[in-house]
Amino acid sequence: MIKNIFKKGIEIIKANPMLLALPLLYFFPQYFGELGLVSFIALTNTRSIDLEKSSSQYLSITDANQTGLDLSTTPFTLSAWIKLESLGSFQGIISKRQTIGTGGGYTLFVNSSNKLALEIGNGGGADVVISNTTLTTGVWYFVTALRDGTNMEVWINGVDDSASVVADGAEDVNNSEDFAIGAYRTTTPDNFFDGLIDQANVFNDARSSAELLAEYNSGNGFIYDGDEAGLVGYWEMENDLLDKTSNDNDLTNNNSATFSTDVPFVGVINLALTETLTFVDTQINLISKAIDEVITLVDDVITAMIFTKLFTETITLVDTLIKQIGKTFDEVITLADSIIRDMTRTLEEVITLVDTITTSTVFTKLLTETLPLVDFVKRTVVKVFEETITLVDQISIQKSLTKLITETLTLVDSVKRTFFVVYTEALTLVDTFEKVLIANIFIKETLNIVDRLLGKINGVNFKWHKKYTDVVSTYFKKYLDN
Repeated sequence: MIKNIFKKGIEIIKANPMLLALPLLYFFPQYFGELGLVSFIALTNTRSIDLEKSSSQYLSITDANQTGLDLSTTPFTLSAWIKLESLGSFQGIISKRQTIGTGGGYTLFVNSSNKLALEIGNGGGADVVISNTTLTTGVWYFVTALRDGTNMEVWINGVDDSASVVADGAEDVNNSEDFAIGAYRTTTPDNFFDGLIDQANVFNDARSSAELLAEYNSGNGFIYDGDEAGLVGYWEMENDLLDKTSNDNDLTNNNSATFSTDVPFVGVINLALTETLTFVDTQINLISKAIDEVITLVDDVITAMIFTKLFTETITLVDTLIKQIGKTFDEVITLADSIIRDMTRTLEEVITLVDTITTSTVFTKLLTETLPLVDFVKRTVVKVFEETITLVDQISIQKSLTKLITETLTLVDSVKRTFFVVYTEALTLVDTFEKVLIANIFIKETLNIVDRLLGKINGVNFKWHKKYTDVVSTYFKKYLDN
């Protein structure tokens, strides 16, 4: 039972390594605070905001209530995860922008050619950079726009995708307009976004390529703590529109946009915590391996103890069986000896009886008298057929010949059956050695049959005919041979 509890505990910790990390964060905050591990709030991403262009839905904060979103002439970075639901029109993503010709501002948007674009207003016009990639519907993209003091750039999925080099004119983008997510201009909101937006953020510096690639994280995303240097606005869209930074740039939901469970990634942990948990997971595996080895050793000890007891009981049982088998074997030998003696005695009696039969004068006399009789019958029958063949020459009527043959064969068959019946009875009498008289009766009966046969043949009124002589002769010879 204890072994199973240990195994279950290891399985739970392996599946949820945070179970070990969270107590460490609680009891030693001063240490983990230095590593930046206690400032994370959400480790999962379960919601995005779903904006419908047809309903003019967008999110905003008034200029009076915002902090840090007027980016002046300094470098900045705008980022968000987006998923388009329609194409072919201007769609604002992140914007704090006046109408062209009336002042400065910035807008990250999708143009009517379905390209990602950054526009920076300069009062009388605007500087614009667009992407090489044509966006499509139904795909999550990590999109970024930045100016670094030298150039304006647009990035897709952590890679610079600018179609051309556009110089940063260092325009002052400060204005009195509202800040908006999901609209192109904010004086009179228009060109609304149609689709999903998640993890939107604004930095007042130009993020490096390494930082943007890390935020994309091979499509697995990244969740900020909210207190990173330069981060002035961060909206997770995690079932609320709150700004995760200390600037409290919380957004207002215009025209009832809804949250969606369709997200670009399901959950992440910041880099430092990931490294810590990797270390913890390694230690868990080592501990698990050690526990498995201990459990195996305990199993071996228990098995050895059980085997020793089993071996002892088996030896005792075998000894008892040997004694019982020895006793039974003695009884079997005694019984076998008795059976052998009885069989020996019976065999001796059989041998004596066979000797008696072999030397019996009665048996010898019977054979002596029977064999001449058989020989006589054979000669008589041959003689009868020979005479019959001779008489065939005198046959003249086919009917008489047919009758003769039929009666002759009947008589011969009768003789044959009678002979075998009598002979069989004679052999049976040999076993009894007492009824020799039967053999005499057999001889007399045989002679009477032969006499009747001869009388029958002599009493036939033959009319001879030469035509059937050869046929009848051949037939009777084959019959005699058979």
